[in-house]
Order: sequence, then structure tokens, then C-alpha cells
Amino acid sequence: MAVRVAFDELDSTQTEAVRRARDGAEPGTYVIARLQRAGHGRLDHAWSSPPGGLYLSWIGRPPDAAPGLVPMAVGVELRARVLEHAGVRTVLKWPNDLLVPGASGPRKLAGILVDRVEIPNGGSRVVVGVGVNVSMERSSLPLDLAERSAILSELSESPPTVPTVARWVVESIESAFDKLNAPGGPASIVAESRQHLYGVGEPVQIDGRPAGILRDLADDGAAEVENEGTRVAVHAGDLTVGVPA
Repeated sequence: MAVRVAFDELDSTQTEAVRRARDGAEPGTYVIARLQRAGHGRLDHAWSSPPGGLYLSWIGRPPDAAPGLVPMAVGVELRARVLEHAGVRTVLKWPNDLLVPGASGPRKLAGILVDRVEIPNGGSRVVVGVGVNVSMERSSLPLDLAERSAILSELSESPPTVPTVARWVVESIESAFDKLNAPGGPASIVAESRQHLYGVGEPVQIDGRPAGILRDLADDGAAEVENEGTRVAVHAGDLTVGVPA
């Protein structure tokens, strides 16, 4: 059963959930905050966290197989719920973002962060952090982020509340882990991710360096990038679609 731990204000739900996981919090516990003072995403990227966004971190047991697929599995499930309930179509940016396509380029709606935590009894937990731009004022975001962010309340004919999106997120995480633990589940996650992968056929950079053309996902969820006729599997890194301006 999910256990909700709510804060009005917090430095980071991920930091708090990691601490609670180490202290023995039960799987299914999740931490949620109205705002974060020091929110962060993958590779310690700052995550601007004003009121009106969802900031949630969930504690669970690692999946039986393919732990590296957790961010994409959660993304696939959340994408489906955002489309079904809010009518907003998104694409997956490898390995952990939901983007809203548009004429002026895609804008980021949600990000997913996964940390593995070793616990004192010798076991481990995973902490899945999810941030979603639900209904914040665009003026509350830094200027550079405001131009690159998608906000659900501006896109949906029936804008959801933050508690509603929190329910979608918890359902998405639980469903993602159920699928990863099911026979054939990892393969189905990769197959669905391929259908909605952003940037296929486009030049990409990895960690700020030109890497080649994004071609596909490997069966283990790695990004397949082609450079001078050779395909390379990229298992980690910050992928950017396009070439530097």
C-alpha cells in the first residue's frame, strides 16, 4: 500500500526519499512537496520547482530484470496517462523526459530521476523521482526554462490538479514495475518506447559532444547512435537532439 509523506516545502523530495529509504522506509512510500528549494534532475541538473508543479519521489524494490529500463518504463506509463486523461500528446526523450512537440520545437513537460540506494540489511531500494509541470505560472520559471517548458494547464481542455497528477504518477510507477517484473515485460517496454522516441534520424550530442545520428533503441534500452556507418550503444549520458547553434 502506498504511504504518502507530504511537505509544504522541501529542499528536494529525492534527497528526502533517499534518506528515508536508507532508514528503512517501506516500499510504496512516496514523498511529495508543494515546492522544492533545491530540486535536481539527472546529472545534478537543477529543476526549477515553484508552486503548481508536481514534485514526487517514490521508494520501491528494484525490478527483477532490466533495472536500467526504469526511467523509460515510467515514462511510457506516464505518457499514456497524460494522453488519456489530459488529452496531451508527448514523446519520450531518451532516457528520462517527456516532451510536448510543437512548431517551435519540443518543450519539456516532465522529467524522471532514478537512484539506487543500498540499505543496512544488505538489500537495496530504488527511488524514482518525477517532476511534472502541472499548473505553475510561467512567470515563476527562470526565463530560459520558461521558453523550453510545457505546462499542462496551458495545454489541456480539462486541466488536472496537482493531486490528480500525483495519482497518475504513482499509478504509472507501480504499473511500470509490474511490467518490468512480468515475463516479456522489458521487451514490451522497449518496443513501446521505440514507437514514441524523439529524435530518431536526427543528429545528437552526448554530454555536449556531437555523437552521430540517433537510429533506434537497443534491446536493453541503450540509445543506438550511428557515426560514420557504425552503430554505437550509448548506455548513459546527457543526450541533446540537434546540432549546436
